[in-house]
This record gives sequence, C-alpha cells and structure tokens, in this order.
Amino acid sequence: MNSLFLLVEMKGVIGVGNTFKKDDGIGVKLVRKLRGRETSSETRIFDVGLDVIKVLHILKDLDKAIIVDAVRYGGEPGDFVFFSPEEVNSLKGMGSSHESDLLDILELSRELGESPEEVVIMGIEPEDDSHGEEITPTLKERFPELLDKLFEKLESL
Repeated sequence: MNSLFLLVEMKGVIGVGNTFKKDDGIGVKLVRKLRGRETSSETRIFDVGLDVIKVLHILKDLDKAIIVDAVRYGGEPGDFVFFSPEEVNSLKGMGSSHESDLLDILELSRELGESPEEVVIMGIEPEDDSHGEEITPTLKERFPELLDKLFEKLESL
C-alpha cells in the first residue's frame, strides 16, 4: 500500500514585549495586528508578551520562526532590522529588555534539538520604553510600514 505524505513547513511569528512600557510592546502589537491579515494555513501567530519561556515550547513545533521585539541597536526610532540570533554580537550596542533571556532560550532550543531550521529576529528601534500603554507617535506613524515588512518577511520564509 502506498502512502502519500505531504511535508508541510510550519511557520510562526512570535511577538515579545511589555505593552505597559510604550514602545517595548511593539512586537506584541504588531503580531496582534498581523492576525487580521490573511496568512497561509501553515502559519501560527503567538503573543508571548513578557513570558519568553513560552518561546521554547513554541519553537519546537515550528520549521521557521520570526521573533518580533523592540531592540536598541543604534538606529532611529521606528527603524528595524532583521537578523539571526548568531548575528547579535555584530550589532553594535544591541539591547532588548528581554535579550539575554531570549538568546538563552534560543540556545537551549538548539541544544535540545528543537530549534527551527530558520529563526529570524525583527528588531525595532524604540523611542521610549517608559510606563504607558500607547506606543509613541513615531512608532505609530511607522506601524503600517513595520506591519507590511513583517508580513513580507513572513511570506518570504
């Protein structure tokens, strides 16, 4: 008896951040908005907020992943960069309030053999991460562009 197996690559987008600290919540806000867009049935969208340990459990079920977070890397507020976890050291002055935890989780995922074949981080330069639920006007203005670029990256994985 012949069986036909379709290999389906599972893709995921994971939003990280604190929505009570203005621009620090940009990753979460973007993935929430991404849910309103038509994506393939093989795409999963996750909002983990500050509970970055969830990323470890999510990654094991994915073949490709994009993690979206506010990252200070020296750009102008609202600028963004896509990079791999291995490229972190080359981004001068890069910093995220979740950076060390997230990088440790990505490393643990690799050590456990549960890491996706491709992990990309979308780092967005914040303007203000003080207390407040609204993102700054600068990031609000850039929000549609950021959402479009995230969607394009997802489609290209």
